Amino acid sequence: MSEPVISVIMPVYNAETYVEEAIKSILNQTFEDFEFLIINDGSEDNSLSIINNYASKDNRIKIISREKKGLVFSLNEGIKLAKGKYIARMDADDISVPERFKKQISYLERNSDVDICGTWIETFGRSMEVLKYPVQHDDIKVALLFAFGLAHPSIMAKKTFFDVHQYDKDFYQAEDYALWISTIDSYKFANFPEVLLQYRLHQDQISTVENLIQIEKTNRLTLIMLDKVGCDFSEEEGKLFFSIVNHDQVPLQSAERILIKIIDRNCTSKYLNQKALNAYIGKTYWRIVKYNVLNGNNNLQHFFKSPLRKYVRISPLSYIKFVLKNIGFLKHFN
Repeated sequence: MSEPVISVIMPVYNAETYVEEAIKSILNQTFEDFEFLIINDGSEDNSLSIINNYASKDNRIKIISREKKGLVFSLNEGIKLAKGKYIARMDADDISVPERFKKQISYLERNSDVDICGTWIETFGRSMEVLKYPVQHDDIKVALLFAFGLAHPSIMAKKTFFDVHQYDKDFYQAEDYALWISTIDSYKFANFPEVLLQYRLHQDQISTVENLIQIEKTNRLTLIMLDKVGCDFSEEEGKLFFSIVNHDQVPLQSAERILIKIIDRNCTSKYLNQKALNAYIGKTYWRIVKYNVLNGNNNLQHFFKSPLRKYVRISPLSYIKFVLKNIGFLKHFN
């Protein structure tokens, strides 16, 4: 038998509530030439029984079951066993839309210079939101500076990429971000501009302790990107930047100072595409403007005078709403 085109890697740990939907979404893909590597990472619930039930009916499923060794170990184990030309990620609590593989394969085959292809995603469960990740490589590289860029469960990548680069256990909870930062300068990234994965948000996803670990490691990795740009932030500036990254509310003038410094430093280092950086800074600045309490002409005047205003690209209607809200005509308007 010929080797499969795609190797799907899905680690599973205590996911009995969700894993059946995840498995069905893969088996129902319109592109059918794949092997499905399901790694049962020491589950203590009914996950393995559910997996075995589907494996008995579909020989594309290959089960690896053992004691718990963690997500990063499981991902790297799956990579070593994979036989496909491409590797697709999948999480046990998410849902891939039926056309996901077909569209990603078609894109990668048409764009042979692209090594990794993610997609837009739609969250569901605790909240619903469409996350439109940047599409082009230069824009993704800029977004990585702000801990954004690729939705990990949505990616499909060349096996040759993973033959050279695997996940780093020292960055557990941010292992994907660590991999993207370490490879973005040598490989080409892209995102397919459609929602091809539904990303479940639920209370069992991550503990408070794990969330704190994730933030700490993400911040460490972001510092690597800042260093490449040439940003020598003070401790205070670093805290402000991380607040911006985490979408916390930041005083307008303070945020402006940080964002201008990033633009200025990149003008010297030329690490990021300047046009792409300016556009992302514009979107970020506009988000911060809206997050601030817009209750008086001072904010309005400051925005009009800001050197970052020229990078803001918004519709005329949004602009008019913003102006009216600032002068008090539409205080209740969202």
